[in-house]
Amino acid sequence: MNSIKISLLAAFLFLSVVGAASASAIDSSAIPNPADIGRIKPEEKMLRSRPKAQARAKEAGGLPSVHAPEGAEHIRFILKDIHITGTTIFSQQELDPLFADYLTTEISLKTAYDIAHKITKHYQHAGYFLSVAYLPDQEISDGTIKMQVVEGHIGKVHLPESLASNSLISSYVYEITQQRPLRAQTLETLLLLINDLPGLSAKGTLSELKDAHDGGVELTIETSEEQGTGLVSFDNYSSRFLGPHQGTLSYTDSFIPFHQTNIAGLMSAPTDKLKFLSLGHNIAITPDITFEFAGNHTQAAPGYTLKPFEIESTANFLSGSLRYQFLRQREQNLAFRVNLDMRNTTTESLNTEITQDHIRALRIAAEYDTIDSWDGYTIINTQFSQGIGGLGSTPEGDSNLSRQQASPDFSKIELSVTRIQALSEQWSFIMSAASQIASDPLYSAEEFGYGGQGFGRAFDASEIIGDSGVLGSLELRYSEWKEPKPVGFEPYVFYDMGRIWNKDSGQSARESGSSIGFGVRATTDFNMSANLGVAFPVNRDVITPIYGDKNNHPRLLFEITHSF
Repeated sequence: MNSIKISLLAAFLFLSVVGAASASAIDSSAIPNPADIGRIKPEEKMLRSRPKAQARAKEAGGLPSVHAPEGAEHIRFILKDIHITGTTIFSQQELDPLFADYLTTEISLKTAYDIAHKITKHYQHAGYFLSVAYLPDQEISDGTIKMQVVEGHIGKVHLPESLASNSLISSYVYEITQQRPLRAQTLETLLLLINDLPGLSAKGTLSELKDAHDGGVELTIETSEEQGTGLVSFDNYSSRFLGPHQGTLSYTDSFIPFHQTNIAGLMSAPTDKLKFLSLGHNIAITPDITFEFAGNHTQAAPGYTLKPFEIESTANFLSGSLRYQFLRQREQNLAFRVNLDMRNTTTESLNTEITQDHIRALRIAAEYDTIDSWDGYTIINTQFSQGIGGLGSTPEGDSNLSRQQASPDFSKIELSVTRIQALSEQWSFIMSAASQIASDPLYSAEEFGYGGQGFGRAFDASEIIGDSGVLGSLELRYSEWKEPKPVGFEPYVFYDMGRIWNKDSGQSARESGSSIGFGVRATTDFNMSANLGVAFPVNRDVITPIYGDKNNHPRLLFEITHSF
């Protein structure tokens, strides 16, 4: 009897030990990167609102004519000199070379009008599109021509009440009336900046200003309210731990004049794996300065092989920034941004906290884009980030850091370049590159990742991560069937690669990956679009396939989107 009791006691103790062992919290280093709360950033997936239509000023005449009168080619004389009046931008000496070859030669009156046209083109080439040179009524007796230049400018601006009542905007508009002569770039910038104001669509019309004898014209700016825009999408871009299926909803609108609000949410399917909610609000301080506030909250409970560990993760993010539009043109834009943000992430396993990061950072960024004469569009973004040791940031050496050697006062520089190049009417390619260099080991959320829809389509987002790295991708597109009739198609092929380096001794010193694939995008005339693709891993296996258990099999990708 005693032996039975001893056996039962031994069995109970054994099961207790095994049960305790199986129920122990997972080590933070064992959590795969795609399931790490620091690497879960749905805000990077959210699509931006639709770009606004470009504002343009329409001309309605009012400038002197430079057309030669009938029979001017029959009136001939020896040209001795041309006296030009009305110029303030160019001196007589700067304009003389435009007609020097005609001096002391016989010309017709039509040629004199052609010279006036050359001077007008000289002004326009310099951007003074309202300026014109012409021949006033005169008698040419000694071969000397009098030529008048009207340096066009904005003499009056008519604004709608919604803009005129705003002192910052009206004073900004007033400045345009002080530029004499007016450059096209100045007017273009004004209209584009007004058109950029939240909730507004603007257009300008130039017309003759009555009783103006100095080249003044009237600018009438008309605005209309823009409706809110949004999108709904469903895809399988997430990892097996958090999806892979997920739905997205985003809506952007101007509920307050000169303010813009964006609300977005993302949820996994099934819904217990990932939930994300974000709010962004922009305030136009002046037409070229914007204050931007953003915040989001993420909850994650990774499943699949991590489900037994009952991992519960949360992340909260807040940021405030000032954005200055230094250059705003149709063909090129340059903006600067100063941003202060905070990110708090916490991960628990079986009710035991295993990681906690409180990150504070100051970031300075520049954003540049340009359209060039080679039918190409280039986007360049760069950002310097400086971590702040204070303001509630997690101290160095804390036992629950996501990366053991992470420093709160980290420094890093990021650079990304994208080139969209037309090869013909049917063919184009997109070439992208991104890189990051860090001075110190970084928190998980600040590391550089390869994998996901930007770079590494065969892999989960952040399949491999490091303190520094470089990424590249190339996509070739065929757009012959792109126009909706009612459905258009755009087939494509792509290749991408990435390499990362780590300073933290607890991670691999370097890793790399690459993938290749193809797909087709579909667009419709009823605001529906879809993307279906296949991505093949090239030089490394997928750590966790989203379907099945073959690590070297291709990844099937799909996305369906409806915009409204």
